[in-house]
Amino acid sequence: MLWYLYSFVIEIDRKDADIFKYYDDGLVMNSAWEESPETFFMLFSDVQDDDLETYYQSMYNWDRSYSLIRLNDNRTMIRLHALIGFVSGGSILTHVILFNLLSFIGLLFLFRGFKEFIDPPPWTFLLVCIIPPSLLFWSSGMLKECLVLLPLGISFYAIASVLNGRDKWRLLILGTTLFIFIKPYVLLSFVPLVLYVLVRRYLSWSPIMTLLIIASGSIVLLALSTQVAQLDIIGVLSLKQKDFINVAVTSGAGSTVDIPEIKGFLSFIINAPEAVFRTYLRPGIWEMRSSMDGLAAIENSVYILLILSALFFRKSALNIDLLFVCLIFLMSMGIIIGSVTPVLGAIVRYKVPAIPFLMIALLHIIDLKKVNIFKR
Repeated sequence: MLWYLYSFVIEIDRKDADIFKYYDDGLVMNSAWEESPETFFMLFSDVQDDDLETYYQSMYNWDRSYSLIRLNDNRTMIRLHALIGFVSGGSILTHVILFNLLSFIGLLFLFRGFKEFIDPPPWTFLLVCIIPPSLLFWSSGMLKECLVLLPLGISFYAIASVLNGRDKWRLLILGTTLFIFIKPYVLLSFVPLVLYVLVRRYLSWSPIMTLLIIASGSIVLLALSTQVAQLDIIGVLSLKQKDFINVAVTSGAGSTVDIPEIKGFLSFIINAPEAVFRTYLRPGIWEMRSSMDGLAAIENSVYILLILSALFFRKSALNIDLLFVCLIFLMSMGIIIGSVTPVLGAIVRYKVPAIPFLMIALLHIIDLKKVNIFKR
């Protein structure tokens, strides 16, 4: 879907389209094999050599001139496309299919993780992992949001199994390792979830006590990290915010909004609620500037209706562990994304990994028998 729109409907410079730019750079790296396997492996390993300069200059996204943070997840995407190029023969459809396959496998693992807590009916998989428009759209192309669903699903299934006494540490290590190279901020959001499960499994504290300890502990650790330059998470997020602002300015993004500057730990915490609101409920109907904004606004309106339904039509028996696990991940993702991203269109993309957690939580809470339209 995404590939078709960017290929035949939306007019955009190919070098500026995320769906193409990593693919094109990957084919440049792959072409080095024809010169010699040694040249390819030197490029793949980021060896600095004057003889490779032509290749590096042709890979426009290998280095990001506006980036203030050393870790460059663009290179993971370029390397993956270079490897796929050996079996695709340069056919972009092969790359699209393989990315979609990896995304779907991740969603299957994710749903299996949810089933470690509850026993949802089969149709729930469609509502949680397939039907949400932004999830369906942004996970259908060759994007990081598509690829990150694989480590997310693997990691969540592994840690959910731990809560039920079935240790799957190898899967968890695999998933977290992939996180580091694809979307580190999702891993950062995932850590509190892991800690919650480990405390519940090995210390047997009550769910509410565990939640309070994890929340307060996370705040304390964030504050302490500002005192160590190498561990300053707030400092990294502040730099990332500047990265996004630079990109928004240089690209002339149309859905840019003002966000509070991250000046330190205190400002980050104070603005956290606003960041969560911005992540999950914007753009609103009043902010529609294009068809894409309109679709996102309508989807957000549906989420608002579901949240209201969850407040007024609750089930009497709920799995608190599932709800708290989803809440922790949703809040962590919402705070990070909403704090550093000044472009609503980008926020819609970046929150994609959180949507299944939002949907499963709401569907678990809502008692359809109490909703008038479902009454017989």
